[in-house]
Amino acid sequence: MRCTAPMFGMLALAAVTGSASAASSSGMTATPVAPGETLQGTAAPLSPAQPLPADPQVRSITTEAMADLAGRLSIPVERIDFVEFRPVLWPNRGLGCPRPGMIYPQVQEDGYLIRLRAGKREFHYHGSGSRPPFLCEAGG
Repeated sequence: MRCTAPMFGMLALAAVTGSASAASSSGMTATPVAPGETLQGTAAPLSPAQPLPADPQVRSITTEAMADLAGRLSIPVERIDFVEFRPVLWPNRGLGCPRPGMIYPQVQEDGYLIRLRAGKREFHYHGSGSRPPFLCEAGG
């Protein structure tokens, strides 16, 4: 299953500080994700682009993901739209994007999900306090 498919509201914080308190101090609440649950929904209309987050830590994480995506697609970062950032309580250390054949400790992890768009394609970046944002290309 691919994490680059459109999905309903997602994303999470706690990346820089690595704790749920970072999410609560920003006024955000982490969304728990069950082990078998995916963050993908059926195809939905494109969400409108949003202004970058005001919180400096969240903005830094988001711009890091945007720069990575722009580099991967060989396009200017100005052509990457920010859609959403939200805290997520991942069910394990796979951060919602397990690699085939890998076994992850079944320990919940505070993290975040960043939704970006280039053209009509949406891309999802996952991360946590222990891992910087990474493009989730396949996962559960």
